[in-house]
Amino acid sequence: MNFIQTFWSCNNKDILRNGFGWISPEYHLMSWALSCLQLNQFYPCVKLYTDSNSARIFADEIKLPYSKVKCTLDNFEKYNPDLWALAKIHTYSIQKEPFVNIDGDAFLWKPFEKELLNEDLIAQNIETDSTYYKAAIENLKNSSAFLPFEIRDEIDNEQEIKAYNAGIFGGNDLSFFEEYTLKAFEFVDMNINKLEKININAFNTIYEQYLFYCLAKKHHKKVGVFLPDIVDNLRYKGFADFFEVPYNKKYIHLHGNYKKNYSICRLMANRLRNDYPEYYYRIIKLFKKNNLPLINDSYSFESSITEEELVKRFYFLKNGNPNYRKDLSNEFSPYTSWRSKMCNKIIDTSISKTFPDYLIRQLLEEAIMLDQKILNFLKQGSLLVDKTELYQTDILSNYSIELIFTDTEKIKKRKLVAVKYYEIFKTHYDLALFDNVNGLLDFNIQRVIESCISGEAIYTLLIPECYGDGYSLYCIDELDLLIINELKVSHSIGRLLQKIAAAFGQDELKSDDKQLNLLVYNRIKCCISNKIIKLEV
Repeated sequence: MNFIQTFWSCNNKDILRNGFGWISPEYHLMSWALSCLQLNQFYPCVKLYTDSNSARIFADEIKLPYSKVKCTLDNFEKYNPDLWALAKIHTYSIQKEPFVNIDGDAFLWKPFEKELLNEDLIAQNIETDSTYYKAAIENLKNSSAFLPFEIRDEIDNEQEIKAYNAGIFGGNDLSFFEEYTLKAFEFVDMNINKLEKININAFNTIYEQYLFYCLAKKHHKKVGVFLPDIVDNLRYKGFADFFEVPYNKKYIHLHGNYKKNYSICRLMANRLRNDYPEYYYRIIKLFKKNNLPLINDSYSFESSITEEELVKRFYFLKNGNPNYRKDLSNEFSPYTSWRSKMCNKIIDTSISKTFPDYLIRQLLEEAIMLDQKILNFLKQGSLLVDKTELYQTDILSNYSIELIFTDTEKIKKRKLVAVKYYEIFKTHYDLALFDNVNGLLDFNIQRVIESCISGEAIYTLLIPECYGDGYSLYCIDELDLLIINELKVSHSIGRLLQKIAAAFGQDELKSDDKQLNLLVYNRIKCCISNKIIKLEV
C-alpha cells in the first residue's frame, strides 16, 4: 500500500504569502508539517505529489521527510485555481499500485487497521447533509451545468444526499479509480465554460466526494471507512480537539472553518512545536528569512537568533529550567481600538436592523470598554510581565494537559494553580468571538449579539501573551470562574473536585461523581490551554 499526499499551489507562485484557506500562511505550512510527520511515524515511505514551486518549500526548505516528491502538477496551470480538489483527482488517476491519500489538514496518531487497508475502496467516513450538497446541486442545475448520469440517477432516486469524506481516500481497486477519475475530469471539463455561474468551492465536493459515492453505489462497491459513524449535516464536532491528543484522540481533521479559528490554529501549531520543535522553528525562520510577517510573532524581539538556538531554548523552557532567562524588552505593545471601530460599522449594515436598538448600543458600549481595558492592561503588563515566563507557560500548556490526563490513576493527585497576572470582568457578550473566527463582519457580530441573548452570565478574561498583540481573550461562565478563584491557591485536582461539588450543593448537582469529574476535567483542559491556570510542578 502506498501512502501519499497531494498539494497543488493553485497557480500561486509564492505559497509563503497565501494561507490556502487557513487564517495565515504559517499555519498552512505547520499543518502540512504535522500531517506529514505524523504519517511518517507509522509509514516511513510517504510520497508527495505536487508542483516544483511547492516542492522547493516542502522538501528543500522545511525538509519534510517524504520518501519521494513527484512534481506531477507543473502542467496544471490551465485549470482554474479554485478547483483545488482536481489536483487530488489527478493524483488518484496516475496510481499504479494500491494507495491511501491523506489530506494535509488531517493528522493520525495511530496506524490504519490492516482490515481497512485490504478494502477495495477506502474513505474517511460517510457524511450526510440536507442543505449544503442540495444547494450545490441546485446551483449546478440553475447554471445548466453538465451532470454525470450517476449523479442524476442518485438525485432522482434518493431523498437524502450522502457522500464520502475525502480526508482519507484510496483503496485496492485501481480499475474503479480509473473510471472514477475519468468521470470526474469529464464532469469538470464539460463545465469549464460555466464556472462563472457555479459555486466552485461547493463544486469541488460534488465531483470528488459525491461522485465517488454515486459511482460506488452504482457498482455495488463496499467502501471501508476509517471512522464508522456517519456524520450528520456536516457537523464534525470534536474533529479539532487537539488538547485530547494523543491520549484520548487519535485522529484530527480540520475541516472548513476550523482553519479560520484562531484558537484551533494555535492548538495545532503548539502540537507541532511540542512534538517536532525543529520543524516548527524551521518554519518560523523561513518566514523570518524572507521578511514575511507572522500572525503570532513571539520571536520579533530576537530576530537574529538561529533555528538551533530556538530549539535549544524550547527544550530548556519545556523542561522547566529556572535558570534559562534572556533579557527581553518589555516595551508596551501598540494597540488600535479595532473592536469599537468594527462595531460602529454595524450601524450601516443590515445586521443592525435584525436586533433591538438597545442590544446594538450595549454592544458598542462594551466594545469601547473592552478596548480601553486592553490598552490599560498592555501598559501595566509591560512593567510586570516577563515575556520569557509567558513563553514558557505557552510551551507547557498543551504538554501539561497531556501529562495530567494520560495517567488516569494520578489525575486527582496533580496540583494546579492560577497564573499570576490576568484581568477578569463581567460582560453581556462573548467578546472573544471577534478574535476567534476570521470571517465576515455580519456573521461575527451576529454571533456576538446572540451570545447576549442566551442570558447566561459571561466573564471575559484578559490574558497576557508573548506573541501577537500581547494579549488574548477567553470568555468563561460561573463554573470556570469558580475553578479559577479556587486555584488562586494551589490545590490538587482531587481537592478541587471536592470544593466544586460542595459549591454546587446536593440538590443542584443532579449528577453522579463521574459526570461531575468529566465536566470539571474538560473545563480544566480549556483553562490550561488558554493559559489561565497551570500545572504546578
